[in-house]
Amino acid sequence: MIAIAFIYLPILRQQVEHFTHIWNIHNIRKQKNRSWLIAGKPHLNYFHPKIVNDTAVDCGRPVHDAVLKEIKSMLGTYGRNYYIFEGIKTD
Repeated sequence: MIAIAFIYLPILRQQVEHFTHIWNIHNIRKQKNRSWLIAGKPHLNYFHPKIVNDTAVDCGRPVHDAVLKEIKSMLGTYGRNYYIFEGIKTD
């Protein structure tokens, strides 16, 4: 099991990062029947919306520390070892 993790996890991680990179830089075309969809590159639409569309609105909201602490306490049992095979846990 350890050999499988050491061999395939880095390969899997690289492939996921490559897919994410390609997805974030691809063009989303305008669609005549879906005027509500925003055209452009996902990375630019998310991080620099005013460059792509001058009418873009930032819908982000601040998150309070108390909310983050509550979520963290609810997810306390999850961690990197939750997703690793029983025989190769590191903690």
